[in-house]
Parts: sequence; C-alpha cells; structure tokens
Amino acid sequence: MPLLNVFDSDAFSTMSLTDAILKAPFKPARIAASGLFGERGILTTTAVVEEKDGRLSLIPTSPRGGTPDTIGAKQRTARSFILHHLERESVIQADEIQGIRQFGSETALESIQTLVNERLADLRAMHEVTLEHLRVGAIKGKILDSDGTTELFNLF
Repeated sequence: MPLLNVFDSDAFSTMSLTDAILKAPFKPARIAASGLFGERGILTTTAVVEEKDGRLSLIPTSPRGGTPDTIGAKQRTARSFILHHLERESVIQADEIQGIRQFGSETALESIQTLVNERLADLRAMHEVTLEHLRVGAIKGKILDSDGTTELFNLF
C-alpha cells in the first residue's frame, strides 16, 4: 500500500516503502564469549573472595640425614566487595505508539508489545556491554564506572 509522500510536501501524492534498514551498533562481547569469567547470582549486596597464596619454589639440595628445608603455613586473605547496582529504565508514552506506523510496514500501526520488546532488547544490550566493560577493567586490575574516570574497584 502506498505511503503519503511527506518529502515533497504534497499531501496528495504517494510513494512506496521498498525496504527498511535497522542499524544495530557494534556490541563487544569477546571476553564474555571466552568463558574467562564464571557468573552466578548471589542474594546479598556484598561478595567475599577468599584467596590462599600458593607457592612454587625450587627445593635446595641438602645432605642425607641433614636438616631439610622447611616452609611455613600458607597465607590466606579475604577481600570483600560491596556490589554496585546497575539500573536503567525506559518509559513508553502513549504518543510513541498512537497513530505511528510500524517499522518496515506500510499499513500496520505500531503495537505496544513490539515497542516493549524493542526497548527490552536495547536495555539488555546496554547491560551486556556494561558487563563487558567491567570485565575489561577486572583484567586490567582497575574497574571504572561507565564515565571512565570513577574508580569502582582497584584490585592492586
């Protein structure tokens, strides 16, 4: 079905919609795909990571029957992290769907469910990119907020 030709400011001429292009931005996800970071949910706002120092050293020679080289106990430490909250919302107003043509269609009107699904997909993509940014910071040892300057954690 032909569309109203708004480009020539003529209310009585029409044109046809031939195709629709959805431009999706690049979404880095190489670190997530590598499986380097295991993820699981927790029920608290603080996480504790416990570590025990491992040792690897060469054993010196000693005479038979002599005093052997001794080692002490392993050192253990625990680090606690106050977890940050990642939150973003999207509000849909009635004007955004009322009388609006559906993307890629000449005749169908925009539906609320289509718009909700699009917004949820956008929010999910933003969340995934944010997690990837935090993973890069963890590898570097300095985790920064989305502004690139606010330090969330310094792992050194």
